[in-house]
Amino acid sequence: MQLDADCNEAADIGLLLDRTTTTDVVGAEGVPEGAPGFALTPADPDGAGAATDLLIGFGRAYVDGVLVENLPPAPTLLTAVAASPGNFLVAAGPVPAVGQWLIAPPGSAIVPARVTALPAPVAADGGLTRITLAPPPAGASVSLAICPSLLRQPDLLDPALPATAGRYGVYLDVLERPVTALDDPLLRETALGGPDTCLREQVVWQLRPDTSGTHCKDYAPGWVPDAAPRARMSAQGVPAIADDDPCLTPDPGGYRGIDNRLYRVQVHRGGDVAAGTVLVKWSRDNAIHRTSYTVTAGRLRVASLGRDDATAFAQNQWVELQDDAAWRELRSGHMVRLGEVNGLDIAIAEIRDPATNAAVTDAGGDPQVAALPAVGTLRRWEGGVPVAVAADTALALESGIQVTFGAGRLSAGDWWTIPARTLTAAIEWPADPATGDPLAIPAQGVAHHVMPLGIVERTAGGRLRAVEDCRNLFPPLTDILAFEMLGGDGQEAMPSLLPGQQAKLVPLAAPLRTGVARGTTPLAGRAVRYTTAGPNPGRLDPAPGIPAARVLRALPTDLIIATDADGVAEARFSIHGNRTDYTVLARLLASADPAVAAPMLLPIVFTASAEIAAEVAYDPRGCLFQQHTPGEKDPSATVQEAIDRLCPAIQFLPLGGDGQTATPGQKLPAPLRVGLLWGGRPLAGTVVHFEVASGNVNLPNADVTTSADGTATVDVVAGDDPAKNGGVILVRATLPAAPQPTWPKELQFSARFGTASAAPARLRPVELFRFDAAGARQRLMPGAALAPAEVAPGFDILLDGPVDLELIKQGWYAGEVWIDVPSDLGVPGNAAPVIVGAVPFRPDGQLGATGTTLQWRFTEQAQAWLRSGLPSLLKRFNRRLATARLVVYGGAVLAANAPERWLDGALLFQPGGRGVVLPGGIGLGGTTMVLPFQIGGG
Repeated sequence: MQLDADCNEAADIGLLLDRTTTTDVVGAEGVPEGAPGFALTPADPDGAGAATDLLIGFGRAYVDGVLVENLPPAPTLLTAVAASPGNFLVAAGPVPAVGQWLIAPPGSAIVPARVTALPAPVAADGGLTRITLAPPPAGASVSLAICPSLLRQPDLLDPALPATAGRYGVYLDVLERPVTALDDPLLRETALGGPDTCLREQVVWQLRPDTSGTHCKDYAPGWVPDAAPRARMSAQGVPAIADDDPCLTPDPGGYRGIDNRLYRVQVHRGGDVAAGTVLVKWSRDNAIHRTSYTVTAGRLRVASLGRDDATAFAQNQWVELQDDAAWRELRSGHMVRLGEVNGLDIAIAEIRDPATNAAVTDAGGDPQVAALPAVGTLRRWEGGVPVAVAADTALALESGIQVTFGAGRLSAGDWWTIPARTLTAAIEWPADPATGDPLAIPAQGVAHHVMPLGIVERTAGGRLRAVEDCRNLFPPLTDILAFEMLGGDGQEAMPSLLPGQQAKLVPLAAPLRTGVARGTTPLAGRAVRYTTAGPNPGRLDPAPGIPAARVLRALPTDLIIATDADGVAEARFSIHGNRTDYTVLARLLASADPAVAAPMLLPIVFTASAEIAAEVAYDPRGCLFQQHTPGEKDPSATVQEAIDRLCPAIQFLPLGGDGQTATPGQKLPAPLRVGLLWGGRPLAGTVVHFEVASGNVNLPNADVTTSADGTATVDVVAGDDPAKNGGVILVRATLPAAPQPTWPKELQFSARFGTASAAPARLRPVELFRFDAAGARQRLMPGAALAPAEVAPGFDILLDGPVDLELIKQGWYAGEVWIDVPSDLGVPGNAAPVIVGAVPFRPDGQLGATGTTLQWRFTEQAQAWLRSGLPSLLKRFNRRLATARLVVYGGAVLAANAPERWLDGALLFQPGGRGVVLPGGIGLGGTTMVLPFQIGGG
């Protein structure tokens, strides 16, 4: 006789073999390259790639050998509703729900759209479902497919993503959920009148968040979301009890029931057994008594009470109510105690919360029926209300059966079955081979297979961004090719380094060889592309003897060769002396057509180098000169360095002009003269650069080329400030473009002013300025007649050195302006004013400085008086001009770079009224500068 168990076991063996083989080939987790499923992409990305939701890519994956598919559904054909932007009618295909995303086929420009509403239909819709999309796709008719997303999954309605900003992992949770005709009515064959005795297992996938990792490296092979130890359960019949009274029959223990049973113990609320948070429930018939229900008028309307009176639902029995969401997510449901049974209508006597196990009542203390799901299935648990368990403490079920849980964690839905047999008055439970005690075994609940998919970042604004892809992709077996290097790497060639010949190409001794095979079979006709890049890249050519038909492209830096019958492709590579190291990349192409060929696998890297002395190591330990060559920091490390150190250096020699005495304003008596010798011979045509290192001198010609005798000369003209740098002059000579290292690297010539020690230290005025109407500086001639508008902006005095601001900023006594204002001095008896003299008037102002410039500026009130008050006064006395002067006290103006250098401000007028001598001064620091001018009425 053949039982269902035989068929089931045969199917299980085949399934185990299939999944084990798949795991051995693919690994514990893998995604095929041809159908790479479960990629996370932004649904509506902003500029930073963040979106309100992440789409789950169509395709397949294998987790612990289990095939997981996210296949695209049949397309949904939409037609736009006229004069109603964003609204569409579902003309054909599946109808999407609110919150789901619709995407276009690959390559389309249509961006994903989200269903935001299902508006009420109108008569004009013709019975079709109306939906609202955002953003709405363009066009009167469009075909889109419903795409699952992280927030809208087919079998996980609420993924409960972390609410705080940050990075976390997303993993694929794969499980096999038991399904009956109650869960999916389409499984029932109506032709048989309704009975269905089979239980199917459906592969279900769910994407769940995990906060333990922030990078793919945090998810090592074998990772599980909850690594805490799992609790185990053991079961046994009650032990036999011996009795000394011969008149009493001893209690044999074991199973005391009168029926064969299959007990089922299931976790109702998960947690830590040791903490006392785990609740369990049990059934004596494997919890098979199950039917569908609807809540109607505060009562349960069931599809069936049971197959007979013995198994029918009855008053005071406890059942568990689950809706579709709880069933899909394997969550426990509400426990309900049944009340009066009236046909298929059953009253509700008591409701327990699935999380707290507390009674759910309304304000009047009656069961709160509104808390129950309106539609679902109910399952009977003969054990009644779920009870708490304690670690290592026996829990009695019935008929002499008791179970014991060890320490560890359990999840809701974990279960064990206990076969109880009347013939043996015992339960069928494995024993510990060492002790004979009941063996504690792990739960038989639904197994979870997990695979990390990627790392997701939640921004501060609540948007989501996929930042890492953790999937392992694998190619088909037929695409696993071997692309090998067969020779030619690491070669050297000796190029010519003679002038004008560095670019001459020199071929490597052996070709660059690659091979292509599938397994042990060479593949002919596969295209291999050789490329080289960078400055002076060298040259690629087909190897000698290759037929033209196998040369698919022949450019100096891009060569494509088809493999021969042995699967080999060869290229010739030539180098030159303009570069020392070369790199050639060889890539296997997917097609022999260079125009469309894409590279496959990883490239093979060939390297080559020029065989030159600069790339050959030198051991300097045998030569003291090479270890400590004068002027060199390190010993010779290469042959090139050693040879270069034997090459004579250029001798840079001073030939005359050092130590002279300078006269202000005159050339030095003799020019500065240098000479160059290279290997004992004069070196002509080399530029010598002269520059003033310190002192007040000028060089009319700073760059001088050596003559045929290897010499160069330059004149030095002394300045008129012999006190600069204490009268010391330093001129430096260097060779900016010498063809060979020079010794010494520079020469210095010194000179000294003959009167430097007697020269007074002083600042001198070198330029005088006024301002025009546009505010631009104009040179000021002492004694000049100026309009009030030209005087009001003030004056600038340019000095030959920077000014110390400490004295200047102390105020009035550093400088002032005086104007001789005409006056009648109050002489009585005159009908009209009669000038009898002038009264000095000092308008308000301030002497300041910046850098090398003294600045006199009037106050706003003084400027206004100069522009209007003074012209009125001059007009009253019938005067055209008034004499004035700017006075700067030299003792209050000090140089910033010489603490004892005061202003020598004396202005000396030149003969014939040609102005003053500038720079000014009389050689005495601290003298006052008086700058006369005239101011007129216009």
